[in-house]
Amino acid sequence: MKNEVGFDQHEVRKWISWYRQTTVCMLALVFLADVRCRRIRPHHPAP
Repeated sequence: MKNEVGFDQHEVRKWISWYRQTTVCMLALVFLADVRCRRIRPHHPAP
């Protein structure tokens, strides 16, 4: 999560800023995981 959604780009100084940054990063990570799941089709081996 650190490199993909920018979690490492924030310096924590106060609780509220950490909370907001973490919430935005987690929402971005969920969005990216959802997009990836929709784009990559599951591979079903032939019977």
